[in-house]
Amino acid sequence: MYVETLLGCLVGLVGAIMLGRIFKWKNVIAVAIAGAMAGGLLTAFTGGFGNNALDFTLVETPEEFRLKVLESPSPVLVDFYTETCPVCRRLAPTLKSLSQEYDGKVDFVKVNVNKSRELGGMFKIQGVPTVILFSGGQMLERWLGAQPMTRYRPALNRVSAAQN
Repeated sequence: MYVETLLGCLVGLVGAIMLGRIFKWKNVIAVAIAGAMAGGLLTAFTGGFGNNALDFTLVETPEEFRLKVLESPSPVLVDFYTETCPVCRRLAPTLKSLSQEYDGKVDFVKVNVNKSRELGGMFKIQGVPTVILFSGGQMLERWLGAQPMTRYRPALNRVSAAQN
């Protein structure tokens, strides 16, 4: 995230300098600083440039879903998302933190519903992010939209305690 924010600053800086030269603005340095700040803030608040699923197992086919979620010996939290969804990007740090907290107790999986339309249809995903908790091949909980950690923890505590 920090690297992406710095990259956003750099992109903003270069873009502002180029615009300053094209339009022959007199105070290019001030424009460059403003561009760097705008680029960094935009990148930080939108979650960066890239794939918000890099830290999680990605599932793209029904067969993969069956193997990694439905037949998993561990409980699995599945995040149905899209790359362009700003709410999904805001949820990503929450899920990453939970994945670290429940490491070894609960598996975390992401499904991009634009790339895996069949899976989105199977689980009637009508809005993203949709997060579903599975255990023993059964759907236990379902949340629509970004929720705070406190909404996920009770269910994750129940399934992780049941595993011990």
